[in-house]
Amino acid sequence: MALTINQNGKPCYQWKTISELKEDDYLVINLNENQLESKLNNVEEWEARFLGILVSEGYISSSDVKCPYYRIGITNTDLQLIKDFRVGLENSLKRVRSQF
Repeated sequence: MALTINQNGKPCYQWKTISELKEDDYLVINLNENQLESKLNNVEEWEARFLGILVSEGYISSSDVKCPYYRIGITNTDLQLIKDFRVGLENSLKRVRSQF
């Protein structure tokens, strides 16, 4: 979405591709937390941290096809990351257990 000037010289909002943008156009950016009108609650800080650590430093693996169990962990020795990962894992497990 761009704020631009129409043929009458008045400001207006208009959808434009990058190739259509002009020097005096302004991009309009929605900074609202719920910009996609999601009905989901915001992610808690511990959850965001846990998922970030899992994606960047972590792994989930299975060892046996016949009797599968899964391992989850991280490959980092930073004590604060390990602590945050443990808190996130414990909170996630509590959440899963509370649903049963």
